[in-house]
Amino acid sequence: MKKTYLHTTKVLFAFLTFVSLALFISCTNSVAEDAGTTKGESTTTREVTLKLSEEQVTTSTAPIVRAVAPKSYYAINVYLKKGDGYEKFAYGLFDSAKDTKIVLQEGKKYKFECVKVENYKDTVYHDGVSYLRPFRVNGKPGALTNTFVYSKNVNNDEMTEGVFSLTDTTTTRYPRVYTNYGELVDYDPATADSATIPLRRSYFGIHFVVEPPKDGYVVFRYLENYSFVVHAGDATYDQNEIYTFHQIVNSTKEDYGGNIKLYSDWYSSNGTVIRDTTLIPITRNTITTANVTLHGSTPAGIGVSEEDGPMGNQTVDIRIVGGKE
Repeated sequence: MKKTYLHTTKVLFAFLTFVSLALFISCTNSVAEDAGTTKGESTTTREVTLKLSEEQVTTSTAPIVRAVAPKSYYAINVYLKKGDGYEKFAYGLFDSAKDTKIVLQEGKKYKFECVKVENYKDTVYHDGVSYLRPFRVNGKPGALTNTFVYSKNVNNDEMTEGVFSLTDTTTTRYPRVYTNYGELVDYDPATADSATIPLRRSYFGIHFVVEPPKDGYVVFRYLENYSFVVHAGDATYDQNEIYTFHQIVNSTKEDYGGNIKLYSDWYSSNGTVIRDTTLIPITRNTITTANVTLHGSTPAGIGVSEEDGPMGNQTVDIRIVGGKE
């Protein structure tokens, strides 16, 4: 009886040892595969800390600044280099840039891209669990992971499309948020245990200063879904707003910009209405001041003159002339 017991114990011990070894090998292979390692390949992995370096702008360029840092989100995609291109490797959505780590294989090359969104007048829509554009994953609501998800099939594929969800049913291409974009290519973990992604600004500002009309009221519309109204007798309309460009990646280039259309509809008390359009120049990381003056009691038209100025500040004078002044 004693021999049978000892034999059974030895068999059980050998079985448990075998299972433990198999699990250890399986876990080791899993970590290796997560880091981009092929089974059987002799490699060394390293835990890499990701750091974000935001764009530094001298005061002489009059950059857009923020008084208080609002809630921020960081969508990060990681790619593994294969031949002349890259394939999806990992992704994550974070609400803090601290202690962002990922396990990578030394000797391999990786690409990182990051979109940072800071809430301002608008906020990134979520219900506490599901995050909509620009943080959807493979067309479905994304999640705040605060860690990397290893995947060769999906990632934050909408983060640079320039469409933001304001609610669960409405979107905009020009949200009032601060957006930054950056990428780092051909990073080899063997060179350092940290990787810094340089971020550049992808937003602009418009500062409207409007003297009210002597008669009636004027409705101004711009950037697809923004508008404001100025009535006779009102105080000077003075409003400054920040907007993200629709072309997030391209708009990080120096001096990126263009013109937007400002539509004005002036309704006078005698029933006269004039509708006109004025072009306003906008530039990355620059606040454009649009000075609008309304002259006369009857709307007649719009004239525009642009003042020269240093990069970072630009002014457009818009003069709407009526009949007699």
